[in-house]
Amino acid sequence: AWVVQKHKLGLASASISPVTLYKGTAATITHAPPTDPDGDLVTTSYAWYLDDVLVPGATSSGWTVAGTQGSNVRGRVTLADGRDTVVIDTAAVPISNRPPTIDTFTLPEPLLRVPAPLASATASDADGDTVAYEYVWTHDGVEVQRGSSPTLTATLQPGKVVTAKVVVTDGR
Repeated sequence: AWVVQKHKLGLASASISPVTLYKGTAATITHAPPTDPDGDLVTTSYAWYLDDVLVPGATSSGWTVAGTQGSNVRGRVTLADGRDTVVIDTAAVPISNRPPTIDTFTLPEPLLRVPAPLASATASDADGDTVAYEYVWTHDGVEVQRGSSPTLTATLQPGKVVTAKVVVTDGR
């Protein structure tokens, strides 16, 4: 008597690359080629999940991340050979926040008191978050003013060094 034994499909693991994701990142499910010791034709399909909810239409190994910072992305690989089906899920990868960047920061030259010195800054955030500005003014190394206003209103003494710094945040 002959015993026919079916060998199982093989796929050890799958992962998402890159390992750090941001909104708009091109993500890819990576895995070794599947094995089928019987030589059957193996079909591979993919699915993407955002916070454990299936992303409609995301059925290839690549997907452009559409979630927001703090959400989790997971991928699924399904192998089938007509007899067996193997499902492998990736580990969840959180969507990270990109900090805002200062595009320009200028101070009037020379720094005059009439009118009050006005700093000018522009910033952007790649994640589309709203950017908040904080201006820090020092007079000979001592902080004299801090706040959201770019206008220096503190009283200054002639001959002292005045510096300004802008800090931008996106609330995340």
